[in-house]
Amino acid sequence: MSFDLTLTPAVKTQCKNCHACCMGLIVDLDEEDLILWEESGLLEELLESTEIDFENPWGHNRVIKQRDDGSCIFLVNGLCTIYQVRPNVCRDFEYLGLNCKSLRKRCGLDDFE
Repeated sequence: MSFDLTLTPAVKTQCKNCHACCMGLIVDLDEEDLILWEESGLLEELLESTEIDFENPWGHNRVIKQRDDGSCIFLVNGLCTIYQVRPNVCRDFEYLGLNCKSLRKRCGLDDFE
């Protein structure tokens, strides 16, 4: 399974594909994510790449698995392999917001400021 990664020129320029957001970020799936995956015909295949997060104090949520280094299992060669059907957490991730800056710092990257 793989998708074409298409970014607007503005995102390519600003984000520079550092993929710090794909390192150590817990990606909780919501109902909309599961509906999107189901509509794409990939629900069963993508669910194999998730697990139940029993540590979540708000209940048992389904999260995307991470590799031992903390990277998302859908990150391959610095690109998201499910970009078109990425979860809302990923879609809503704010470029150079507090979480972005924190993750960039943790990865040893500057914050462009």
